[in-house]
Amino acid sequence: YDIFLTITDDNGCIDTLRQNYTVYPKPTAAFNVALRDSCGPFNVQFANTSVPNQQGEDIDDMTFFWDFGNGQTSTAQQPSAVFTNTGVHDSTYNVTLIATNVYGCSDTIVDSITVYPNPWAQLNLNGSVECAPYLIDSNVVSAVQYPFANDTYTWTVYDASLTTITTFNGPAGVNYTLPTDGDTVFIGLSVTNVHGCQEDTVLQRFYTIEDPVAAFVAVPDTGCSPLTVQ
Repeated sequence: YDIFLTITDDNGCIDTLRQNYTVYPKPTAAFNVALRDSCGPFNVQFANTSVPNQQGEDIDDMTFFWDFGNGQTSTAQQPSAVFTNTGVHDSTYNVTLIATNVYGCSDTIVDSITVYPNPWAQLNLNGSVECAPYLIDSNVVSAVQYPFANDTYTWTVYDASLTTITTFNGPAGVNYTLPTDGDTVFIGLSVTNVHGCQEDTVLQRFYTIEDPVAAFVAVPDTGCSPLTVQ
C-alpha cells in the first residue's frame, strides 16, 4: 500500500511524503488425523495441511510448533505422538498447532484426541471359604462397576483342574453352589468394552472346609460296676 501525506502551510507551500506499507497474508493452520479416538496407547500420526497463503510459497517455507496436551511438544512438520489412558474415564487431549510463515505471521488451531479406558476387572469380595453347602452368589462376589471402562461382564466357573463348569453374565451374575465339603472352584471375571480395548480378567479361588469327623474310643468298653472309662 502507498500512503501519501500532503501538507500545505499558510503561505501555500506544499510538501508531500510517500510511504510504502506491505501487509503479509496470515497463514492458515490446519491438520488432519486418520482417527481421533481409540484405545490406548494411541499412536497418532498428524497430517499437517497448513498453507502460507502467499503466492510462490508452500508448507516447506513455514515453521510449526505443536503442543499435544500430554506434556509432549514438537516442531516437526508431520509429527506423531502417543496418547495414553490409565484411568477408568475417557482421556481427552487438546492438540494445539501454531503455524508461522516466513514473515512471522501466525495462525493457531486446536483440536482434540480422545483415548478410551481399558476395561478393569475388579472384585467386590466377601470371603472365599465356607462350610458346605457353599452358595456363591452376588452376596459373596460381584464386579466393581466402571461404566465408562466396562460394558460386558462374563463369569466362568472352573473346577480344580481349570476345566469350565458353567458361565454367568452381568456384574452380579454369579450363582453357584459347592455342595460338598473339601471342594474347590475357581471363578474368573472377564470384562470388555464396546470400543474393543484390551480385555481384562481376574481369577479367585473358592473352597469348602472339610467337615470334621466325630470319633472316640472307650477303654475299656466293658467291665463290672463301677467302671472307669478312659
